[in-house]
Parts: sequence; C-alpha cells; structure tokens
Amino acid sequence: MRSIVVVTALAVLAALAPSAVRADHAGTTIAWTALLPAQPGMPARDAASCGEDGLRCLRDVERRLARMAEEFGCDHRGVFATTYLLLTRELRVEAERRPSVFEDPAAIGRLAVVFFEMYTRALADHEAGRPLPAAWRIAFDAARDGDHNAGQDMLLAISAHVQHDMPFAVAVVGLRTPHGGSRKPDHDRVNQVLSRAYDRIVPAIAERYDPIMTTADAKPSPADDIAAQNMVAGWREGVWRNAERLTAARHAWERAAVVHGIERNAEAWARTFAAFESPGYRATRDAYCRR
Repeated sequence: MRSIVVVTALAVLAALAPSAVRADHAGTTIAWTALLPAQPGMPARDAASCGEDGLRCLRDVERRLARMAEEFGCDHRGVFATTYLLLTRELRVEAERRPSVFEDPAAIGRLAVVFFEMYTRALADHEAGRPLPAAWRIAFDAARDGDHNAGQDMLLAISAHVQHDMPFAVAVVGLRTPHGGSRKPDHDRVNQVLSRAYDRIVPAIAERYDPIMTTADAKPSPADDIAAQNMVAGWREGVWRNAERLTAARHAWERAAVVHGIERNAEAWARTFAAFESPGYRATRDAYCRR
C-alpha cells in the first residue's frame, strides 16, 4: 500500500507544472490541454516589476525557496519546499536558455511571485493558529505530526497549492496579455518546461528526506508516465478553468459558488491523500534525515 501512495505522489509532484512525466520514456507526452480553447478574460495586471523577461521575479522566488528549504532542515515541510525550489529553478533556467519560449514572460514571473506569496501566507497562518483552507490545514498537520511518507507530504502540499491556490493566483495576474491574447498557451508551455525537473526531484527528496521515494518509478513500462500525464494535465487544466470562472463571476454569489467548489475539491483530495499512515514511520524518516 505504501508504494502505491508514493507512485501516486510522484505522478502528481509535477502538478506545479508538468502535463506529463517524461522520466524514462520519451515520446509519451500528449499535450491535450493545448487543444482546449481559452475563454475570454480580463486584461492582465501590470507585471513590469519582474522585467520584460520575468527573470527578476523567478530568481527572487528561487532564492527565497532555497533559503526556506535549508531552514526547514528535517522538518517534513522541507519536502515540498525542496520540490517547489527545483521546479522553480527549472522554469528559471529554461527562461534564461530560451528567451522566446513564452509569449508573455513578464507575466510568468509575476505569477511565480503571486503564487509563492500565497504559500508563505498559508505557512504564516498555520504557525499563528489562524484559520486556513482545509487542504492546507490537513497538509500542514500531516507534516507536523503524521506518520506519512515523503511522497504523501509532497502530494498533500502540491494538492493544496495547485488545486486550491493556483486558480486564484492565475486570476489575479490575468488571463490575457497586454495585447489581448490569451495566456493559456503559456500556461500549457509551462507544463512541458518543468516536466524535465522530475528526474532531479525524486533522487533529491530520496537522498535528503525519505529513501522510499526511490521505489516509485516504474522504469520498464511507460504506463506510469501516461497515467501521470493525464492526471496532472487534468489538474492544471482545472486550474485554468477555475480561474476563468473566478474572473467571469459578476456577482458575489457567483464568486462564492466558485470558491466553495475549489475549496471542497481540494479538501476532498487532501483527506484522501492523508488517510493512510504507517505507524512509527515518522521516527524512521527523521532518523534517516538526521543521518
């Protein structure tokens, strides 16, 4: 059962970005989300503070995540901070290497900042005992005292950050470029860019936090990649559609209904992912990390 949980976690760890996990099997990516048209949206908010290439903001988020991951040490929240760091680094490296990869790179940088600040706000609220979205509360409580493996810690935080937070972040930054075009093509391009981080994330988490992570990748078969591709692509497609719904809401009751749906969906996933615990495994993981 534990290995099943880890396989699922690794399939979803790319939810911050990838629409497919390419790790061992080239050619399995099917970018089906790019075929789904975007709906009209409001013009973008100003992203000039990130520079035209967005790199100023990407580098800032990367630095802050690196510091956070180091400060967490063996705290189980470090699993997600490390994952988030490596995904952000992959995005920054790609933006430096291929400046024309995104149509609106400034907005990519701005989104990185808005998204990251939602995470730090959730952390601060949990530490201060303030109310939290249920998905984040479940994730942080599991990291604090649960007998879960590192894959579950990763999965719980990714689910909360992507399924709950990202629709709001995308809506804040805007669905359309300054010239009126849709930002959905860039949203889908990020999927492809960050899928390459997968092979670095798994061994990094295994080496520092939990050796069970090394058991998750089914190398002889592409089935794991195909399943991951469709599940994660669906998550990120849902992010965009919920952002469209938030942006399109013209009345308080309409927005409240969208927010309620986002929160209940994220909570349901979190409760499922946190349901299985292995008594005593927390002590095993902590001893391994300290060594």
